[in-house]
Amino acid sequence: MSIVTRQRVTLPALLLDADWQGKYNRVQVYRSRVSEAGPFTGLYGPSLLPAVLVSSGVRPTSSVVDKTLELLVDNTTVSIMFPTGVTGYASVASAINAASRLVHADVDTEGRLTLSTASMGKESVLAVLGGDAASLLGLPLVEPASVAFGEDPWPLLTEGNKYVYFEDVNGSADYFYQFRYYNSTLGLLSSPKQLFPDASPLDLSQLVTGFVRVLTGGGVPVKNREIIVRTLPSTGLLGGALVGGFAGEGRFKTDAKGEFSIPLVRGITIEVFVTGTPIARTLVTPTDPEVTSFNLLSPELGKDDLFNVQIPHLKAATRRSL
Repeated sequence: MSIVTRQRVTLPALLLDADWQGKYNRVQVYRSRVSEAGPFTGLYGPSLLPAVLVSSGVRPTSSVVDKTLELLVDNTTVSIMFPTGVTGYASVASAINAASRLVHADVDTEGRLTLSTASMGKESVLAVLGGDAASLLGLPLVEPASVAFGEDPWPLLTEGNKYVYFEDVNGSADYFYQFRYYNSTLGLLSSPKQLFPDASPLDLSQLVTGFVRVLTGGGVPVKNREIIVRTLPSTGLLGGALVGGFAGEGRFKTDAKGEFSIPLVRGITIEVFVTGTPIARTLVTPTDPEVTSFNLLSPELGKDDLFNVQIPHLKAATRRSL
């Protein structure tokens, strides 16, 4: 199936002020067509951009006179036949520009042929469909290299806890998505957070944010410390929906400030583990609507023992004598 799906996928993301204020100013959204492990490519860019394809060489490998190039430009198929007199990339670009206003051709500073859509933004698509001139021009013919998409600018973060709905106009419910907070001045990225296509999110009043901060004994933030949050089986119903009907587990990492936060449904039972330490907690998330965030290691929410020693779930070997 072509990656030009023309299927619009909505991606709701819960953006919390506590997660980004003072650290980040924009959001980057990523898509993987392969697996939840990637590889991921960005859906947005630093500015409003067209779809762009670039040749692999600096000149045609043979004459393209009387040969054709078939392109998909947005929703239109464009067929270009090159006339007599076309030789190098400069004359190829002139012929393309004369044939269609939907695509612009040029030669870049490295001598490569570049094709770009006249349209801008995420709706823009440019694909090489075929033609006997395509390979001679050094243009890719196999997806995903033969397809390019335009980009919208990275969304700007604004104050206020809210759901923001991103969109992939060439998406699929079978694809994998995530987002990261981004500091466009310093080039810093947060840990990724998973997005679920076309999900119907809960009302914010039904969620509460749990957080952890990890420091060394000298008060230095510990970056990339893994935090495991596990939803216990059969934790209850929310509006008739089963919450935690199976044991779900998420693995996350602290950021450069040693911090990690996660939105959770109110009143559910979870386990929290801080790897590299003996900390293992079982707690119930706050139900008080006045509480909007809480420390996952707070003694008020856990059982009598503040920290339980982590015990690996290993099958005991049969004891044998030598």
